[in-house]
Parts: sequence; C-alpha cells; structure tokens
Amino acid sequence: MDNQEILRQFTTAAGRLGFQKGVMTLENTNFGIMPRQAVEELVNLTVSQNDWLKEIGTMKRQARSGTVPVMDLNGNISEGVAENDASGADKEIETTHVPYHCKKFKARWYVSYDDIREAEAAGIDNFENEVMLAFSRALGNDFANLTLNGDTSLDSLTSMHRLLNQVDGVRKRCDSGAHVIDGAGKAFDKGLFTMLEDNLPARYASDPNLRWLLPRRIMTHYKDKVQQLLTGLGDQALVAAFDPNPNNIPPIVCPQLSPEMGPAAIAPTSAVDGTTYITLDLTTLVTALHIADVDAGVGRRFRVICVPTGESEICTGFDDTTLKIKTIGLLGQTTVSETASDYTVGLVDETEVYLCNPKAVNLVMCYEVRNFWEFESNNDRFRMITYYFADTLIPNPDAIVKVKRIGVTQKSTW
Repeated sequence: MDNQEILRQFTTAAGRLGFQKGVMTLENTNFGIMPRQAVEELVNLTVSQNDWLKEIGTMKRQARSGTVPVMDLNGNISEGVAENDASGADKEIETTHVPYHCKKFKARWYVSYDDIREAEAAGIDNFENEVMLAFSRALGNDFANLTLNGDTSLDSLTSMHRLLNQVDGVRKRCDSGAHVIDGAGKAFDKGLFTMLEDNLPARYASDPNLRWLLPRRIMTHYKDKVQQLLTGLGDQALVAAFDPNPNNIPPIVCPQLSPEMGPAAIAPTSAVDGTTYITLDLTTLVTALHIADVDAGVGRRFRVICVPTGESEICTGFDDTTLKIKTIGLLGQTTVSETASDYTVGLVDETEVYLCNPKAVNLVMCYEVRNFWEFESNNDRFRMITYYFADTLIPNPDAIVKVKRIGVTQKSTW
C-alpha cells in the first residue's frame, strides 16, 4: 500500500467524522465545525456504545446555554370530566424548563501509520467504520463517567479530574435531593435490593422503567449469593448466560462506578519502618465515619498511599491491640518516612447502588462540535482533536434512591 492510499484511507475515516486538516486556509475557514448530520451520527453512535447512556435522556441543542423542557416523571395528564361539561378540567402536562450551561471539553486521540498498514494487510475494507467505532466507544466512556461521577469540587491535578470537575453528575447530585441511605460498611446481601425498593417514593415505585444502577462487583457477589441457594434458582444462576434481574428489575452494570467509594482517605495515626515493609496504625480511622471499632476493621481492605512518591498498596486490616495494616514493600521510598502525614489510608471495599428511572438523568450535547487532524512526523501518527460542549441535568433527584458505603469484601477463599 503506497503513501497516497494510506492518506486516502485516513482522510476517508477522518472525513466521516467531520475532521478537517488542522492548517487553516482561505478554503478552510469554518474552524472544523462538524455538519449537523455528522454530529447526529456521532452522538447516536456514541450513546449506543454504553448501556447507561442508552437508558438516560439525551438532548441535542444548538446553543451552548438555554433551557430544556423536562416532563415531570410519572405525573398524570388526564382528569375525569362530566358528561356534558369539561370546563373544570384544566390539567396540563407538567414540564420544567431546566437551565443548562454546556461546558467545553477537548478530546485527543491518535491513529498510527502502522495501524492503517495493518488494517490493509488484514483485509479490513471498512477501516473508516472501525476508526469511528473506536472513537465513539472512548467518547461514550467519557460521557458515562461525566454523567455518573462528575464533581465540580475536584481539583485539576489529573486528566480524569479535569474531565469530571466541569459538571456535577449522579453521585454528587444525589447527595442533595435524592433518598440516600448510608450502609456504613455493612456487608452486601440480597436484601439490599428490597430495601432500595422500600425507600423509593410511592409515585415512582410502580414505574416499569426502573433500573438498578450498580458496579460489576455487586452483580458478581449477587450471583454468587444466588448460586449458593440449594434450589432451582441457584442451579439456573450457575449456567445463566445473562445477568439476573434482582426483584425482576433489570440491572445496568456500570464499569464507571468504582468499587472504591468509601469515605475520603485520611492520615494514619503512625507509621513504623519495618526495613522491608511499613506498619501503619489506623486508630484515626476507628470512627463512625470509617470503621465503628477495631473488630469491624479486621479483614477489611485499605489502600495506603505514600504522598511523596504517589505509590500505593492495598492491605488487609488486623488486630494488634489497635487496628493496623502492613505493606508488602516500601511504597517507592528509599528512606522510609515515619511521618504519619506522609501517608493517606482509605477503605477500598465499599461501593454504591442506585434505583431509578434513568430518564431522571439527562445529557445535553451542543451541536457545536469541532474536529481537526494533523500528521505528527516525529511520532509517525495522525493526531485528532475534538472540541465539544456538554452538560448533565438531574431535574428529578427525588426519583433516585442511593445506598452508599456497601461493604463488598474481596473473597480470599472459595
């Protein structure tokens, strides 16, 4: 395959996404703005790559700021009237015009020269579709992260934080407005799902569009619990090809929901150099916010981070008069610090589960999407940059029930 053919395949793929060559000329002055139809195709393809995005409301708007009409979930639109007099019926669809303010995002990705040559050698004749799928899959992961984990209080120290600190997503918004239950680290069991249903307001309880929103770890432990039942249901769970529906409500398994959702990490009480390991006393964590008592911390899993090096380990709590953990290594240190404030420790075996109609969450996308590409000769690859604008709206947080701090301890035997 000659260079012209390689360039033709790439420009075909880039053109499908509305990308323009990065250098501006008199003939290229629209700053890479994608045609409206191309934006529609990109957003629809992106949403279809993620189970969570498929279920929530997706709205596309021309302006970066404005309002969107959101219908009141499960509100009635009908009234009874007299046979010959309907003058008393004045019920209208209750909509709320919710303001949105799309924030600006930049996505950068690459296609190497070798990728295109390999595609040709493998006989892939729809290379532009493969490129579009790869981009939309990555973008879908970002959108899912944004709608779930967005938190404007985050700093800008990492790339992920710079994505998430633009808007407040489901986790943050649910803490003020939704029905939040604190599991306080109690171990997961099947009854969790019934408790969530019991705490859902009556007007939403019979909604046929309810979904569990949970991480893979919860689903795995739920299936393990069911498989242990000495019944036909347990046998079925052993061989089922699909995830079960707890209480007959379909689940949405979201990899963007982390299994590490415990309270914020804090400094331990002390750190002692053991030559090849470090012992940390966790008395500061024995509080109502973290661990109720020493016995409750035994066997629990904690992540310890050495602040100066950034290295971390996951350790198991044990009782040595006080609650302690012991690392395997020195967390990237040559000379071990015994200053407690040089470490942070937090639980890593707690997570969250939600019950809601996903339409209570809305992703707003602006039609203003700009794409550019350039060839980086030093790296032998094509670089693509996309600018887009998005916001997340949750006008009905009371339609969501959240249980936080659910203990899901990693199994150490079988």
